[in-house]
Amino acid sequence: MTAPTWPAIVARSLEMGTRAATVTAIRHLFAQADIAELKRGGEVEVRVVAVPNDFVPPKAGVFIKETMNALADLGEPWAQTLRVGGRRHHNAGALVCPDREHSEA
Repeated sequence: MTAPTWPAIVARSLEMGTRAATVTAIRHLFAQADIAELKRGGEVEVRVVAVPNDFVPPKAGVFIKETMNALADLGEPWAQTLRVGGRRHHNAGALVCPDREHSEA
């Protein structure tokens, strides 16, 4: 619940606007990849990495070693689940762009 104060409302509005713009930009990237594949017949991979909302950095600041290590520790088990036969497979787009079909082959 957002507090009924101008600073809280503006902060929440900026947060929601940023999230919406990010999802739109990622969907646009997937669409561009589809267009490139259709027009040029190539294979385009789009990979999306996101940090869970409940992640709390161990130290405040940008690019702090402890925070970077915590993020790596968070992502490594997930990345291991994507490795199949020495090749990495992904379906990250389904989380962001459910209308795009993805192949697991």
